[in-house]
Amino acid sequence: MRNIKALLIDLSGTLHVGSEPIKGAVAAIQKLRQAKVPFRFCSNTSKESSAALIHRLNNAGFEVHPEELFTSLGAMKKLLHERGVQRPYLLLSPSAEEDFADFAENSGSNEGREEKDYDAVVIGLAPTKFSYEQLNEAFRILSNTTSGSKPIPLLATHRARYVRSPSGQLSLGPGPFVSALETGVGNGLRGESVGKPDRAFFE
Repeated sequence: MRNIKALLIDLSGTLHVGSEPIKGAVAAIQKLRQAKVPFRFCSNTSKESSAALIHRLNNAGFEVHPEELFTSLGAMKKLLHERGVQRPYLLLSPSAEEDFADFAENSGSNEGREEKDYDAVVIGLAPTKFSYEQLNEAFRILSNTTSGSKPIPLLATHRARYVRSPSGQLSLGPGPFVSALETGVGNGLRGESVGKPDRAFFE
């Protein structure tokens, strides 16, 4: 490992499946630490908060520190701050919303606001949020632009078409829902993704 300067290590399907570590993965990470090879964990996981993910990985036998973990949720939060977004409409799971405490007043049910109050739509892997009512609300927000006003951005943690459960079954990822909003709104709307393999994730 003398010529290795650093490693970016994927999580799901590489080190673990669900809450179970892949055989030899825990020992491999321990060897990297012993060899003092710098590394960071990278994940598109957007269904659970960073704290919840770290807790699950540590319970599986991995020693993971917060500063070692980079997720699409973290990349999204960074982007929102860089763009000056104040009132995002969050289509995120309750756990994932914990990473967006800075936008707490706009999280959860997003009740009590009008479409014109929001300045972005954020979408991740959030099965309980993909109802007709909430997707239609996102559609109205993205469509609610007056002549000359700045378009409302559609921001996705990633565009995976599907995800695989520990049992091997496939489920829809956030990608198809991003595509549905793009198609519904039209007008050249194109969602921006911040997860792997997009360049924004690594910057």
